[in-house]
Amino acid sequence: MPTRGDIIVADSVPAWAKLALGSVGKILRSNGTDLVYSPYALSLGADSAINQDVSNNVSPTFVGLTLSGVVSGLTNIYTVTFTDYTASSTITGWQATPSPKMVYYKQIGKLVYWFVYITGTSNSATTTITLPILSKNVSNLYWRSMIHATEGATQYVGMAQMAPNSYTLTFYRDVAGTAFANSGAKAITGAYGFYEAN
Repeated sequence: MPTRGDIIVADSVPAWAKLALGSVGKILRSNGTDLVYSPYALSLGADSAINQDVSNNVSPTFVGLTLSGVVSGLTNIYTVTFTDYTASSTITGWQATPSPKMVYYKQIGKLVYWFVYITGTSNSATTTITLPILSKNVSNLYWRSMIHATEGATQYVGMAQMAPNSYTLTFYRDVAGTAFANSGAKAITGAYGFYEAN
């Protein structure tokens, strides 16, 4: 009589035979000759602790795991904070040292996110900052985003732009690409991202 979970397989005779349901946590797999039930395990070489975790129904912890050199130093992308690049960034367009000023970035895979807040007195129509990661070199691909811009006492929907193969973000007073005045109060606030070159 069949039992719940049984399956029909061909044996070595060959003839049809019954294969009883495997125990809890085991999976059906091939041993190269027959179908068998066995514990599930990842083949990760030296990282055998993960195999044991999975076999015992424990969620493995991937910290600094290296899988044949593909994954190295894996960290939690949701909790790692932005890097403060304010002191290292080359900032142009303001007199002396603008205050406050903030230049932050964060890389997740090939994507690079940035956040900028700078306010002070303008001394140039050109308004730029630099970041430590080169943007991807794709012809005519400009990474653009809207920002909050202030010139004098007037607020605008401004624009940030990064050219291909560049470390430099350029800021404009409006989305039409109008340069800032070279005097008076000037402030920019914005966040966006781009694709890295490598």
